[in-house]
Amino acid sequence: MKAIKTLLAAVAAALLCGPLQAEEAQTRPEAQAQVILELNRIEPLAEACRLYLLLRNGRTDHFETLTLDLVFFDKNAIIDRRFSVQAGPLPGQKTSLRQLDVPNLSCENLGGLLLNDVPTCSGASEVENGCLVLVGLENRTSVSFFK
Repeated sequence: MKAIKTLLAAVAAALLCGPLQAEEAQTRPEAQAQVILELNRIEPLAEACRLYLLLRNGRTDHFETLTLDLVFFDKNAIIDRRFSVQAGPLPGQKTSLRQLDVPNLSCENLGGLLLNDVPTCSGASEVENGCLVLVGLENRTSVSFFK
C-alpha cells in the first residue's frame, strides 16, 4: 500500500511539474543555438520604428554574412511587411548590437516579429541543416518574437 501511495505521489508531482518545465523550456533559447538573437528594445521615431537587436555569437568562428529574414505583424496578427537584414559581420565569441530602423512602421501597432529564416551565414565553418537552427531567440520587449 505504501508503494502505491509513493507511486501516486510521484505521478502527481510529474503531472504538476510537467507544464512548468515545458513552459520554462519555451522561454530558453534552443539547446543547439549557437547564436542568440535578442530583441532588446523598441523605440518609436517620427517616421520609423527602431529595433535594437543584440547578437551573441557563442561560436569561435566568425560570420562574414548573417542575413535575417524578418516578418512584421500588427496587433491583429496581420502581416505588415517582410524585411531582410544583414546582421554580419559577427565575430566569434562576441556580442554585437544592430540597430534597425523600419520606415513607416508604427511601434505602437507592432504586435509580433517572426524570424522567418536565416538564408545566409557565410564565413563560419560548415553548417549542417541550414543557418536557422543556429539561432536562438530571446526577448526583452512586450512584442511577440518567434521563429
